[in-house]
Amino acid sequence: MQNNCLTARSCMVMTILAGLHTLLSAQLPTPSLVGYWQNWDDPSSPYIQLDQIDSRYNIIEVSFGVPINGTDYEIGFTPVNVSQSTFISQIQTLQGQGKKVLLSIGGANDPVKLDNTTERDVFVSSVTSLLNTYGFDGIDIDFEGSSLSVSSSSTIANPTDAHIINLIDAIKSVMVNYRSNFNNKKMHLTFAPETAFVQGGMSSWGGLWGAYLPVLHALRDSIDLLQVQLYNSGSMYGIDGNTYNQGTADFIVAMSEALIQGFDVPLSGNQAGPFIGLPEAKIAVGLPACPSAAGGGYTAPATVKAAIDYLRGVGPKPGSYTLQGGPYPNMKGMMTWSINWDAVTTCNATAYEYAASFENIFLFPCWQPNLGNDVSACVTSFPYTLNSGTTTNTNVTFTWKNLTTGQVLVQNSPTATTWSVSAPAVYQVVRDSAGCSKSDDISILNDLATPDLPASEDICGQVPLSLSPANLGSFPGSTSWQWYKDGTAMSGETNATLTGIRFAAAYKLTAQYGSCNTEKTTTVTSSLPTPVDDCVPPGSSAQLSIQTSSSGPFNWYATSTGGSSLGTGTTYTTPALNATTTYYVEDSSSPVSTTTTGPPTTNNGLGTLQNYASPTTIIFDADKAFTLKEITVYPAIWCFTHTLSFEIRDASDNVLTNGAQSFSITDDSDCNTITGAVTLVLSNGGVNIPAGTGYKIVKTGSVGFNFWEGSVSYPMSYSPYFTITGGSNSNQYMAVHDWKVEAGCARMPVIAEVNASCMALPIELVSFTAEPDGNGALLRWRTADESNNRGFFVLRKTDTSPLDTIGWVDAVGPRHDYRFRDPNLLSGITWYYQLLQVDFDNQVSLSPFVSLRINGNDVGFSAFPNPASERLHLRHPNANHDEPALVSLYDLQGSLLSQTVWEGSETSLDISSLPQGSYLLVVVSDGKVEREIIVIE
Repeated sequence: MQNNCLTARSCMVMTILAGLHTLLSAQLPTPSLVGYWQNWDDPSSPYIQLDQIDSRYNIIEVSFGVPINGTDYEIGFTPVNVSQSTFISQIQTLQGQGKKVLLSIGGANDPVKLDNTTERDVFVSSVTSLLNTYGFDGIDIDFEGSSLSVSSSSTIANPTDAHIINLIDAIKSVMVNYRSNFNNKKMHLTFAPETAFVQGGMSSWGGLWGAYLPVLHALRDSIDLLQVQLYNSGSMYGIDGNTYNQGTADFIVAMSEALIQGFDVPLSGNQAGPFIGLPEAKIAVGLPACPSAAGGGYTAPATVKAAIDYLRGVGPKPGSYTLQGGPYPNMKGMMTWSINWDAVTTCNATAYEYAASFENIFLFPCWQPNLGNDVSACVTSFPYTLNSGTTTNTNVTFTWKNLTTGQVLVQNSPTATTWSVSAPAVYQVVRDSAGCSKSDDISILNDLATPDLPASEDICGQVPLSLSPANLGSFPGSTSWQWYKDGTAMSGETNATLTGIRFAAAYKLTAQYGSCNTEKTTTVTSSLPTPVDDCVPPGSSAQLSIQTSSSGPFNWYATSTGGSSLGTGTTYTTPALNATTTYYVEDSSSPVSTTTTGPPTTNNGLGTLQNYASPTTIIFDADKAFTLKEITVYPAIWCFTHTLSFEIRDASDNVLTNGAQSFSITDDSDCNTITGAVTLVLSNGGVNIPAGTGYKIVKTGSVGFNFWEGSVSYPMSYSPYFTITGGSNSNQYMAVHDWKVEAGCARMPVIAEVNASCMALPIELVSFTAEPDGNGALLRWRTADESNNRGFFVLRKTDTSPLDTIGWVDAVGPRHDYRFRDPNLLSGITWYYQLLQVDFDNQVSLSPFVSLRINGNDVGFSAFPNPASERLHLRHPNANHDEPALVSLYDLQGSLLSQTVWEGSETSLDISSLPQGSYLLVVVSDGKVEREIIVIE
């Protein structure tokens, strides 16, 4: 044998270099761009000569080695369009460039299932022969369809299925043969399973679900690359317990991290698992090259980059999935189906877009500038400096533009990594690196959102109403708010949400942030009577009433739903009260309204939706009578058409009229997706449900409902319609959502306020009125006896401003007529006045309120004579006044003596039968209450 070593030292160097060459040749390129090469003619993705593919692909999976006879699993491969020798030469050319060429076995149309040792041995022999003949660097396992299935009793670490055990043994044998035949060189081994075979083990175990996991576990030390196909997939669980859909950044991140971190196999009772993850350096992201290359799952390059950057720790979180570990800077690379699809311009706009995306993500030839998040000009001081987030370099230039005006601010500057701007606009920076241009935009605008309020609301089904902008999350946390009622600022209403709305009016919400202001108005109408509240001192009865054009009938209650009627009519006298109390009046002739209520399908606070059936019943109380028209459900079905049936029953399990409902629901026939929410319109107009307790929705057929668990807590109130009190499982909720109910209007709350400040003046005050006086108000009051009286403070307030003192009037003497003028009042506002009487011993007492609205229509009335004896005359200052008024006369113990409706500008009351004494006259008109003490002699 010839010895080429000149010295012992040179022999050692040559030995080391030879060993290093063997080591390097056993490693896959890093980072790896893996492409499947199609060994057939296809007009849509044409054949490419193997040695003519794009140079960026450094791992080529030759597709496919397939069974020759279909049943004996002798694997064959014959190149098309070139001779065997030419094809071998092309492989060697690529290998000479440092690329790896593997034979991919299987594919979508050719299952390989080694059920016995004979089939195993034929497989080993034929694959070994192909490797020897063509000089492939290894094999790729792309078994799909019926190739693999796992028994539910099997485990990941100790599989019991013969075809899985035979496959593991076969691959090991091929690897041993390869090392023997190729001078101790390691055979490269890659896997390209579909998601159901791997990550699908998190949602199910058995059949194809998780079937690859035992193979991956057994060969984990020999695997060079795992490139799961993140396409043609249904939604899949991530290790965070949530589901994600293909084609999104979340799907890429969640599925990739599951391979690295590993996961449990919950539906095996965790007896099958867990699956222990693989090193990040063995994981590549597998995606289609363009939309037509797969049935689903194509993902735009920008989304792919955002996902992989986040995985590798060089970019922000691109979606809702949060990494549970990591980051993973050593991820291997990307895989695509296929090189042929990537080469055509009929699928993507440019050829080899996927290869360019890989280059942009892993090799960074052309940096992407990042101007950051948009900025609100409302709180920005100018000049403002923009930063591209990149650095200068050789052959790098920066161009800055104002996209709002179209102005180029600076062009091709080698140093302008930042730029100062002086006005709100949309700006853009373009970074050019030797012809590779990347840009980013930023908006600096007066962009305070407009409150998203409904244009109109009607007080009917829900009383009182609440208003809140639907886009509240779009506003900065330091936004200032103010509500207005009919143009007047509402005192204390400085939150985004306005509650307790009982009156028809125009409610406007203004938002202010820095220098920006926006506003939106909701016009609230009412299908219910207008409430007239009362305020009394402790121990007194309140006089509650309503104003309405409805004929009723009207019933008064102590509760918003249920209970027994306390009285009827447009007024109600409460018992003596010591605390503020709300009563409710029901208009039996109110219109019917339709409302969607109950738990929403998403963001409902119930925990996690489980995609299988468990609870069979929902129990609820009907707080009032209603008709259930529609519901939205998550049916527990998978594939094809199924019948979902349920019954609505009373507390004795009697099925309500029309309560038996049945629906035919069709799911995806490809079995790739879990059925989402389905809206069911109940037949025959719905189910009438009287007020009552213990109603049930009961699953009756073989198909069940999915359910929520994790944060379920009963009862769940959806007042004024129903309360969900429980279910067949106390910690689960059967997935029935968005109950569409039809019912009459709710009861209107009327408030009896109890407050010592509502104490009436001593009986010596005979009358107190307010009447228009030009653009002001003239207050008149008369006293009968003023012993020990120092005088009167005159108090004033509005609907939106607090009570305040506006003047003082000295006492004059008994039986005196007083006047006080309040000039220059704003129109369109109701003004309320009250007298605070002060004795010389500093004892005080308050009068009832009187009110006045300056809007061009005179309000108020005069009662005369006072004192009176036979008849009491009432006169409105406007001779053309035609609004009806409710006139009530009470004794000072609160008992109602008479009541009449006053229409027109003048009327009179017969008081001849009443004994001498003092009485309270109450006039309710135009939504206002006026009171006057009447003396009968």
